[in-house]
Amino acid sequence: MDYRRTKVEALVVRNNHLLMVRHVSEDGKSEWQLPAAELEEGENPEDGVERALVSQTGHEGFVRGFVHRQKPKEGPYKVILTYLAELRPTVDFMGLDPRDRYPAPKSLQVAWRSLRNPELRQAYQHLLSKARL
Repeated sequence: MDYRRTKVEALVVRNNHLLMVRHVSEDGKSEWQLPAAELEEGENPEDGVERALVSQTGHEGFVRGFVHRQKPKEGPYKVILTYLAELRPTVDFMGLDPRDRYPAPKSLQVAWRSLRNPELRQAYQHLLSKARL
């Protein structure tokens, strides 16, 4: 597989909420997206998903399984791979704050967004059904 211009996304669902990050695009628009990253040369897609979770949300996670492969007709990516992922439980050992372990997230905002929101559920229904959620 050619890893250049391959994007990996993390689909993280907990208690009927979807973990999302808000970015500001180059034209100044703010939009919510799944945590994602472009694969680095030689990087395995699952490692890319885990890197995206840490860099964009500040939380470690792990991949539970593959969900979907998309080949966009336009845009910067040749392939977008979506994986079902889960956050690792964070434990505060001897007064150390787990948030100190990683630098601040690169996202403008990180939030659990409710899938009870009809627009959000409709936008991600295809991925949710493929992940059997």
